[in-house]
This record gives sequence, structure tokens and C-alpha cells, in this order.
Amino acid sequence: MLTISCFSFLSSSFLLYFPCLFLSLLVSPCLPQELYRATRLMILIRFGKWRELIAMTFQQDRELHLAHTLFLHYGRGIAYGALGDVASAKQEQRAFLGMTATLKPDDRIKHNVHICDMANIAKNVLNAEILYREEHFEDAFAALRSAVESFDGLPYDEPHGWLMSPRHTLGALLTEQKKFYEALEVYEQDLIKFPKNPWSLSGAQTCFDGLGLGRKDDSARNRTMLEFAMKACDVRIGASCACALEDWGESGTKGEECCAKSTA
Repeated sequence: MLTISCFSFLSSSFLLYFPCLFLSLLVSPCLPQELYRATRLMILIRFGKWRELIAMTFQQDRELHLAHTLFLHYGRGIAYGALGDVASAKQEQRAFLGMTATLKPDDRIKHNVHICDMANIAKNVLNAEILYREEHFEDAFAALRSAVESFDGLPYDEPHGWLMSPRHTLGALLTEQKKFYEALEVYEQDLIKFPKNPWSLSGAQTCFDGLGLGRKDDSARNRTMLEFAMKACDVRIGASCACALEDWGESGTKGEECCAKSTA
């Protein structure tokens, strides 16, 4: 009886709240909840839809659509970098940084997390992505570790206040440079924070495979957990981040031309 009552309460709350939220975004996207509009951009980044990100247009009133504009610059910067156009990536980075300079925490808020907190993570991830394309690998890894530190400092939220763990990016790029032991440490930390998540399990497995016979028992346990986690997935994972172009492409589900490293 209690279960049914709780379910009824949650169902009614969902039906009442979310239509109201949706209507509020349509009528007045300048509300703090406008930050929800950036979620689609994060999904495109997660799955390496680089061409789709670049083709996406900005809203005419960029101040009104603050979060969408900010994080579209971020996403397009990553996309251009992945496609080998570093000059355009830096142009998006400059636009992104120009906007962050005037941000105030209460401009937009999603649950417990302010837009400035999100922008601080994004700033370091974007910087790392560009540095990596320029082959400044250690500087890129340092920027990603700063992003991880900011990510860990976010207040508790469910779902998490930043939808893609920077450890997935850090681990994937470390792995791409054959730094398997460092990447494994990153993935193990992520699995403590998000147990059994397939992104880190997949990344860890790539590391174990790269080490050959090293840590054979750990590799077997990880593979078992990965196979179980992937039963619920409809997309194969070749890397913990689509920005690791070679490993992501090997999954057979690469983003649009994500492995085209040199496009003008």
C-alpha cells in the first residue's frame, strides 16, 4: 500500500512539474532553468556527433539563451578540435571565455549547481582538448586534472551537476598515449565515484589489454563487469570519451567523421 502511495505521489509530481517546466522554458527561457537546454549539447559531445554540433545554429537572442550559447561554443570548440580544425576551435574558445568573464552564479542554475561551476569545468576541458590537438600532451593532462578537481568539488546532485565525468576524457586521452597505468588509476577513481559505469569499465579494459599479461586477474574481473554492464547498452563503447579518436572509432559506432583528424 505504501509503495503504491509513493508511486502515485511521484507520478502526480512528475505530471504536474515537468509540463510546467517545459512551458516555462517555452514562454521565458531566461529563467534559471534555461540551463536544461544545454543537455542535448552534452549528449552530442558524449557520442562524438561533431558535424551535428558544428551545424547547430545559435539562437538569435544570445543573452536570452545564455546557457545554450555558452555551451554551444564549448561543444563546437571540442568538435572543431576533434576534426583537426584547431584555429576554429580556438575561435570558439575565445567566444566561450568572453562569455564566462561576465557570468554570475545566479544567471542560471540547475538543481544545486550554478552555471559558473559548470563553466569552470568546461573551460579546463576545452583548453585540454585544444592543447591535446596541438600535441601539448602534458599540459592537456594538467588541464583535465584541474577539471576533475572542480568536478569533485561540485555539490551533491542527482543526476550529477556535470553530465560527463572529466575522468572519462582524461583516462581516454592518457590511454591513447599508451599511459596505461596512469589511465587505470583515473578509471579506478571514477568507478569509486560511479560504480560499475560502462565508460570507465570499458576504458579500464583497454588499459588491461594494453598491458598484456599484467594484472591478469583484475582484467578478468573487469571484463566480467563490463560485459554485464553492456547488456543494457544499445551503443558499443570503444573509449570512455569520443575525443580519443582512434579508440572510439574502433567501437564501430564512431561519431560523424570523428576519426577525420585533418579536415580544413
